Amino acid sequence: MQRVAATLALLLAATVCLRSASGRLLAQDAPDTESHPWQTNGRATWYEHPYTGSCGYGRLDPYEFGADAVAAMPDASPQFPGSCGRCYEVRCRGIQARSADGSVNLDRSNACYDTVSRIVVKVVDTCPCVGNEKWCCGDSGLQHFDLAAGAFARLAPQGQGIIGLDWRPVPCEAASTNGTASPAAWEALDEATVKGAGTDVFVDGTIGLGWTKTIYGDDLQAMYSYAPSLTTFPDGDVALCTTVAQYGGFDFHTDDPDCTVFDGAQAVEFWVRSAGGIPDGIIFRLGDIMKGGCAKEFDLKSHATQDVEDGWARLLFPTADFECNQAVLLSDVNRLQFENRSPGKRSICVKDVRIISQGATPSVAAAGRR
Repeated sequence: MQRVAATLALLLAATVCLRSASGRLLAQDAPDTESHPWQTNGRATWYEHPYTGSCGYGRLDPYEFGADAVAAMPDASPQFPGSCGRCYEVRCRGIQARSADGSVNLDRSNACYDTVSRIVVKVVDTCPCVGNEKWCCGDSGLQHFDLAAGAFARLAPQGQGIIGLDWRPVPCEAASTNGTASPAAWEALDEATVKGAGTDVFVDGTIGLGWTKTIYGDDLQAMYSYAPSLTTFPDGDVALCTTVAQYGGFDFHTDDPDCTVFDGAQAVEFWVRSAGGIPDGIIFRLGDIMKGGCAKEFDLKSHATQDVEDGWARLLFPTADFECNQAVLLSDVNRLQFENRSPGKRSICVKDVRIISQGATPSVAAAGRR
């Protein structure tokens, strides 16, 4: 769901936010990253109600990045394709703040608490150009960020309304490691940026880089209540758990029109559980969000492996089985869909959804021991 950025009339409104695990300033002496240098053309406003984000996170309480550490990306920005789940390191900068239509021209040279403190924010929403022409239409070569109110307040008083930013993309783990990240995390970020999405679709309870989650026809009415539908099990595993009526289900998809994450992909794997084992009547299919599904779809039980532990069963679906070679090609695939086709309701938990690239080895680790 797209939302409207806060107007200047609301800029003096007081907002109280809970501090998330990532909601802290990074130390000022962390090293810069030569391969991902700071960009100095950033600008930020703030908005309320971060739980209604278009990336499908819903309420942010179960996630590492809470309401004081998230942002919306303008859909007119070059950074927008595949931006759901991407993280950015930002710091405040003094600017002369002008709107695209010229109606706002404000001195914000002294708006910041300081210009060295840094935070990491995750993109969970869209700032649509339509209806937000002043800020979210890519004017003057500026990279705009619509920060959640709590995130903005960590850099400057909310009453300032608009601030300048230095910014750069970073792996999300940088939020808890003082702005640093492992080489593998940087590689995964760069690969997901090029392909439009990452191969980790939903792993360890986190929606992957470039992916959006949608749940429909479920008991919790997640589409309207913004329930994240995440469940944490005693062993620490986090899964998407839901109960859906006939033709209800959920999907993971990317909105990047040039997404190539399935190019050369050999399989999709994930773990499922239900009170009675793998649930009957729920199908899994691959497809394009605009063109539809590949030629074939399968009941979950059809691709169960021998890997079972603690109620979890590992499923492995070779991409060749779906015959994505007709109206929808494998290179077109940008959606993984689970749907209940049986009469009545079905309950299911799913975790660790991954795309297995050509030459990569599918996981054979038992559930909860990765």
